[in-house]
Amino acid sequence: MNIRRIGICIALASLALTTSVFAATTTYTDPTDFLAAISSNYYLEDFSTNNIYSSIPSPLYSQTINGFQWTATTDGSFYFDGIGLSAASEGKTITITFTGDPVTAAGGTFASTDSFGFVCDSDVRVTLSDGTSSLFTSDSFAGFTSSISIASLSFECSDTSYLPRVANLYVGATPAPDPGPAPVPEPSGIAVMTSGLFGALAFTYKRRKNL
Repeated sequence: MNIRRIGICIALASLALTTSVFAATTTYTDPTDFLAAISSNYYLEDFSTNNIYSSIPSPLYSQTINGFQWTATTDGSFYFDGIGLSAASEGKTITITFTGDPVTAAGGTFASTDSFGFVCDSDVRVTLSDGTSSLFTSDSFAGFTSSISIASLSFECSDTSYLPRVANLYVGATPAPDPGPAPVPEPSGIAVMTSGLFGALAFTYKRRKNL
């Protein structure tokens, strides 16, 4: 392995480490704070165009707004109770997959309800495609922003005798970050990379000397 290839390998390893460290998800419980953190051209689905007290089989496809689009799936059918989208049967999970432009912000009001649409005292678990998972009080807001694309969002009731429901679903993106000045590596990072490079050079020199 020549010196140039060794340098390329070290650079790629450093880049991969930096990318993994800075990928992060932020959770919001206040819709005002959530909206302040995302771009204004989001997609808000309030389910007002759906027929109240009607059911529709899964999957459910959204329209495209501001480039964003989603598909909702569940085991069975969906039900519109006049407030939001819920599963038609107890103990189901609803998954919303984002199929339009890359999504880095998503949220809504998640609730556990009975068959009449009344809110019940059962927490709702919301899980993102990156593995982020949190429990929220029934009929409360939960929003997420991420430094990487959110492929999907799923939610379910902690008590499987209730129906999961989402209202006022937000789909959008966070503003592009300001690149700012180029970061300066910390001394410790420079020392590690330098020692690795010198070690590789010494190995190459010794190998050539022994040939």
